[in-house]
Amino acid sequence: MQQIDNVASVFDEGYYHNDRLDYSWDRLQKEFRASAAVIKQRFDPVSLLDVGCAKGFMVKALHEINVDAWGVDASKYALAAAPPEVQFFLSRGIIQALPFEAKAFDTVLCCDVLEHIPEEDAELACSELMRVADRLLIINVITLEVPDYDDPTHITIKPRQWWVDKLLSHGGQEVPYDSYGAAVWWFNVRERSIVIQK
Repeated sequence: MQQIDNVASVFDEGYYHNDRLDYSWDRLQKEFRASAAVIKQRFDPVSLLDVGCAKGFMVKALHEINVDAWGVDASKYALAAAPPEVQFFLSRGIIQALPFEAKAFDTVLCCDVLEHIPEEDAELACSELMRVADRLLIINVITLEVPDYDDPTHITIKPRQWWVDKLLSHGGQEVPYDSYGAAVWWFNVRERSIVIQK
């Protein structure tokens, strides 16, 4: 299994701030706020865990609209760089061993994480996501249908159905895809979006 410190060494300041990516609240707040609004409207989470929360921007945006949101990430750098008002709600952990009890969160969100883990850990990661979700799992993952090879940390690029099958092997059923509006870019590519109802 991939170790947390190995993951953290990849997702450091150099990853979040380079020629390709400027991962800042100033640049991304509009997208995170639009996405948070859609999540609240469409899925009505009682509580939500953002797995791979990075700097906690989704947690911040959800808190602004009164959603009980929490985050977990492997990166010490990202967690330390989170807005001060949400740092209490963020934990350090790895997707293959989430530091939460079973069914701890009504809804689990996992955007742009699964493609970063080694293929041999995919089954365990899917099992952990399903374990901590009580009702709903919302996933966005880079897939073979719409790949992104620009990021060298995208090491597991598989067909969408490959991920669906892995998730469903732990129970639940897939919720039919719906378009969530142009403002929410990461929900608008069917080949990258998966919603599982437990």
